[in-house]
Parts: sequence; C-alpha cells; structure tokens
Amino acid sequence: MARVRVLSTPKRLTGPITFWVHRPVDNEVWAKATRFDPPLPEAGPDGYPHYVVEHLGHEVWFASLDEVLHAEEVLSREPLPSGSELAREAGCPERDYMHWIETFPARLKADDERHALVKMLRELREKIESEA
Repeated sequence: MARVRVLSTPKRLTGPITFWVHRPVDNEVWAKATRFDPPLPEAGPDGYPHYVVEHLGHEVWFASLDEVLHAEEVLSREPLPSGSELAREAGCPERDYMHWIETFPARLKADDERHALVKMLRELREKIESEA
C-alpha cells in the first residue's frame, strides 16, 4: 500500500535523514546539540510533527518539512548520487559518516519506484504546506 501520513507524537523522533539536514549550531557533536540550522520543529499542541511515506512495504519517516524537501531533491536527481558524493556535498568526511542514501532500501532506489516515491514526497510536501 502506498500512502502519506502526517502524525504527531509526544516525543521527538529523528531518522537517518535528520542528521544530514539539521546541522548542529551549538555543539560539534550532533547528539549533544540543542540548536540546529535549520531548526527542528517545536512541539505543537498534539506533540512533535512526524511525516511518513509508505511504499512497497517500507515506511520512510521525516521529522520536518526540510527533510521531506531534501529527500525529494536527492531522489529526483538523475542519476541518483552516491553516498560519498552526498557526504562531500554536505562537507562531511565520507569515511566518518554513512549517508542516509546508503542505507535507504534498494528497492526504493530503483528508477521506477524512486520516481513513484518522489511523487509521493511531493504529495506529502503539499499536504504539510496546506496544513501550515
């Protein structure tokens, strides 16, 4: 089943894309940082926002609209860039970090499925933007 969801949770959840999008401002160690650029979303009345795309039995979670935009941009590229290339673009030594694209499900990186996923990310982005 393919679908997009907007959820709220009492605790902030982060995923593999969070590290690559929300860069620490007040500490070099991501896990110890409290401020990020761009900022992570604050909790609303129902909790922290979380966004999910379900496709081919995989759930891809996002902690922010910025992460959705980043995934959409990366997955739209032709050809799909390597993790090493994306790590260099982010200014991270590739030997020190495994880029999220390297752990992304291979089935979702296949051209046809990736293009379908990008359409779903656009749908999710539009849904988030319309609710803002």
